[in-house]
Amino acid sequence: MNFLRKGWRESISSQLLKSIFGIYFIVAIVVTLGQIGFEVRNVRNDIMGQLKNLELSFGKSLQKALWTEDMKGLKAALHGVSSNDFIKGLVITNEDGQEIQKKGRITNLEGVTILDKLFSHSFDIKSQGGDEILGRGEFFSSNRIIYNRIKYSLILIVLNSIIKTSLLWLIMIVFIKKYLERPLEKLKEELNELNLDDIKKIDYVSSKKNQFSLLVDAYNDLLERLKSYRDQIVFNQENLKSLVQRKTQELEEAVVQSRQNSNVKEQFLANISHEVRTPLNGIIGIGEILESKSDLTDEERLHFTQDLKQSARNLLLLLDNIIELSKINTNKIILENNNFNLRALGAELLSMFESQAKEKGCSLNVVFQDGLPEQIFFDRKKLMHALFGFLHNSVKFTQFGEIGIKFFCAHRCEEGEECNLIIEVYDTGIGIPKEELSRILDPFVQKEGQDINEYSGTGIGLSISDGIIKAMNGSIEVESEVGKGTKFTINLPQVKFISTNLEDSNEEINDVEGIKFSKAKVLLVEDEVISRNILESFLRSLENIEVFIAEDGEEGINIAKKEKPDLMIIDFYLPKLNGDLLAEQTKKEKLCETLICITRDNIIYSNPRIKYFDKVAVKPLDKFSLIKLLANFLKYEVIQKKDEDKVSVEYQEELQVLNQESFDQKKSELVDLVENAIESNTLNDIEDTFKSLNEFCVMTKWKPLNELKEDYSTALSQYNMKEVTEILLKIQKLLEEIDQKAA
Repeated sequence: MNFLRKGWRESISSQLLKSIFGIYFIVAIVVTLGQIGFEVRNVRNDIMGQLKNLELSFGKSLQKALWTEDMKGLKAALHGVSSNDFIKGLVITNEDGQEIQKKGRITNLEGVTILDKLFSHSFDIKSQGGDEILGRGEFFSSNRIIYNRIKYSLILIVLNSIIKTSLLWLIMIVFIKKYLERPLEKLKEELNELNLDDIKKIDYVSSKKNQFSLLVDAYNDLLERLKSYRDQIVFNQENLKSLVQRKTQELEEAVVQSRQNSNVKEQFLANISHEVRTPLNGIIGIGEILESKSDLTDEERLHFTQDLKQSARNLLLLLDNIIELSKINTNKIILENNNFNLRALGAELLSMFESQAKEKGCSLNVVFQDGLPEQIFFDRKKLMHALFGFLHNSVKFTQFGEIGIKFFCAHRCEEGEECNLIIEVYDTGIGIPKEELSRILDPFVQKEGQDINEYSGTGIGLSISDGIIKAMNGSIEVESEVGKGTKFTINLPQVKFISTNLEDSNEEINDVEGIKFSKAKVLLVEDEVISRNILESFLRSLENIEVFIAEDGEEGINIAKKEKPDLMIIDFYLPKLNGDLLAEQTKKEKLCETLICITRDNIIYSNPRIKYFDKVAVKPLDKFSLIKLLANFLKYEVIQKKDEDKVSVEYQEELQVLNQESFDQKKSELVDLVENAIESNTLNDIEDTFKSLNEFCVMTKWKPLNELKEDYSTALSQYNMKEVTEILLKIQKLLEEIDQKAA
């Protein structure tokens, strides 16, 4: 049997039976005791009734005997009572409680047990009138009679309880086995055989819903959830595996990319080092020559001085590109929109690269969509810089075929509307591999395997162009195929096309020598000695400008309070009182209306006090840039001089010709180059002309031509082709005057 098997006592069936029968045993005892108590009460009531009857039968005899004090009659009455078989004994006491007579096995009242008292009957013996108590009688029933009458009932009660208990035990065992133990065993087997790869439900058929069927349903629901969780876990495992593989691949690619970037940056630093050291070596070397050699002729000294300035300009141009990249990386590009002619910009780009393209046998085309308005409101300088980078790249990597730039809108655009301007720069060059397209606009990146001797550069040109376009909220798409060419598509959103009747606001001051300022006070606040001396020299050379100098912020504020200048030029970084605080105090106290900030970096744009400055300029400033800066705020007039008068005055200085034959040869060469540059307006011809002009100026030391050469160099470094053309015409005029004066 199950209840005999090993471990059954610890089973849930055993625990359940123990609990049930423990409760049942307590209830059975209580019921049995109740039944016994009920039976004892019935027996007692019956015996008490019989004892009452004896009182009635012998009460008169006892009354009479006690009244007459007839002891013999009393004994006879007691004998009659004790002759009944259910009487154990009897006791008669007088009115004082003293025993008078007793009969049976009761020897005295003190020896009476509780059971004797329970089955006894006491009564008062009164006089015939009932007004006097003569004594007291007490009858005791026989214990044997009580036992005989109760024992059969007790046996029946016990037997009944045993039979009921046994039947209940059997019924409970059968019930537990059928409805609990077997299903639990089945559930246990199912759990032991549970396989997450093949989850099956338990089939439990029951005509009625019971707790176990609900348990099975809950278990089946649990299995369904487990199956769902298993599927989800498997799915997550696959995803995790895929994610780990992808992240591992990305990490590996990142490591490779990091190594490539490290190599690229090393190459960039090497290129930059070379590009920086070349002009820097020239500056240091020429400086040492000028310092150590006192026997230099004027021609040699002028030659070295011009080379020194050119090296400095080259270094400045390189630094400007690096600063521009820094602005892009720190989101510090500031756009200055103005009205300009889009076709003129295209023509200028064409003139800059046409000669180089022809030398390679390539055609260079600038195409405008039919009906595209000419005038736009945009940042001309930044757009020119960006397109210059793309075209320069196309010319650089195209050996034959076609190079072009196309301007158009996706939809027809009228004057006064804002449209998306699309610019395509395309070529039939060497192309870019697909795996390098995503990185070609990154800084310091050059085409892998590129011959640095054939294709030199720093690798930041396209990155700068990309940064400028993004600063304009534009986007760039690159399409390329190796051996067939590359196309850069630039999309500039919401470009405003304006009326052609509006004047071009991009006109700049070109002839600073013709500017004459009205009387004005200018306060220069600069702590760096060299920069202060240079700017002071430039300012004092200007007519009608009264110059005041301060070396720190506190001195600057004191002079401003005293002199009330019309314009202040303030270095941003000053001792005692910094430039931004000086500007804030000056504006709040209304000491000066116009404040110009000069700085060496772009960090100041994040300073909230930059708003107190009317203009920000980056060091270094040449005289040309300084005059243009002042012209934005100070009143001036342009003095037009006739070329003849100018030449006649300029000829007061003698042309120093040491070798007439060499002079004629150089002059003839320069005349031809100037004419060719004016006619072609290409960058190569303009650069060749500058080299020849520099050599001729060294030879002649002619001041008017040297001054034009300086203006030529400045305009060329700023890619201001309009100004270059005007200067070439002036140079041509001067060269003609040489022949006239010589004649």
